[in-house]
Amino acid sequence: MAAMVGETGKVYSVDHIEEITQFAKGNIEKKNGDLIPRITFLTKDGRKGIPEYAPFDIIHIGGAIPSIPKELEEQLAPGGRLWAPVGTSTQSIMLLEKDQNGIIKSKALLQVSYGFLSTPQEQLKLRKN
Repeated sequence: MAAMVGETGKVYSVDHIEEITQFAKGNIEKKNGDLIPRITFLTKDGRKGIPEYAPFDIIHIGGAIPSIPKELEEQLAPGGRLWAPVGTSTQSIMLLEKDQNGIIKSKALLQVSYGFLSTPQEQLKLRKN
């Protein structure tokens, strides 16, 4: 993402487990350390977005969610796009686009099977099993 946004762009990487945040940062530093200044790494529950840094031109959600929270739609900038795997038993990649008037249009792009976003407690419990 940091390569795609260019030298003046900014990326926010959010995970709710510090070990994963540090793992991601370490991987980027190894091969693409020049991109680190473009990325802010945050360890927090990002399921409702990060309103303190909004609005965003692009929001990418890396885990499945049952539906797209209104908070994320509100954090999209006019002209912004949100990409997320949405659904429970059946999932689709959904693309939301917010026009310059704040009107949001959505469309399903393809069927997928992602792991679900969870709480840190749920995720850590899965890791122990």
